[in-house]
Amino acid sequence: MSQAYTPNPGVAFSLIVPTVDRAAELERLLTSLQGQTLRDFEVLIVDQNADDRVAAVVERCGGGLSVVHLRCQRGTSRARNLGIRRATGTVLAFPDDDCWYPPDVLQEVWAELSAHPQWDGLAIRARNDRGKLTGNNLDHVRGRVTHLNSLRRGNANCLFLRRQVLTRVEGFDETLGPAARWPASEDIDLLYRVAHAGFHIRFLSDLYVGHDEMIRGFGVEARNKVHRYSTGFGRVLRKNRFPIVFLALMIAAELREIGRATLTGRRDYFLFHWASLAGLCRGWLGV
Repeated sequence: MSQAYTPNPGVAFSLIVPTVDRAAELERLLTSLQGQTLRDFEVLIVDQNADDRVAAVVERCGGGLSVVHLRCQRGTSRARNLGIRRATGTVLAFPDDDCWYPPDVLQEVWAELSAHPQWDGLAIRARNDRGKLTGNNLDHVRGRVTHLNSLRRGNANCLFLRRQVLTRVEGFDETLGPAARWPASEDIDLLYRVAHAGFHIRFLSDLYVGHDEMIRGFGVEARNKVHRYSTGFGRVLRKNRFPIVFLALMIAAELREIGRATLTGRRDYFLFHWASLAGLCRGWLGV
């Protein structure tokens, strides 16, 4: 059964998992955590469901894991911030409920942070079960995350941050992310603020977590998703006062794809990039 909250001082990792409307995916994540070579971690599942599906998953797959089952209203950033407040680990991580961890990833992250005490955290990459990169961690060169390259070096499920980092930047912006006013890019915003505050976050392109593709194809569901993602991204650009050139380059890229779709008669491709452009402008304008 799900456990009541009990402090667990000295644990290496706190894995904060916001979850809603998923059971099979959460089961896959917990199963992957059962196979970790480093076992010094707790799992804080922040449940936003109205039913008891999470309790059933934990009962089936949580044996041997230190699982804390919390509840909150919908909102991914709200859920993560609750997890941050209740976490006891030295390093905090934010696996999505539909991702999974390779067996050695926690061991490898801990080894890197132990070997480099001057690093305040790691950003790694995500790929699906066929090895394709997913998310926006697209850089191929290891190096420090800056407030400018953070746009290409961070998804929440790929971040491992020492506790003091989250204390200093006060966690996730609850106006950003799924079920919030601006429905995406809360992780990009966090990583930007962390880098801008002077923390040393290292991007390691050779470490991965598993995550399915977030957008597939160019149909209605994909268009709705890309609109949400672009809206959040536009908001983050405006909120953090990115140079207007960033917005201009992204608009130009979308217009190029819209033009290509027009010339080739690809209506689905046209509508996809139009949705992305509209979301970007909406987030930037704050409408």
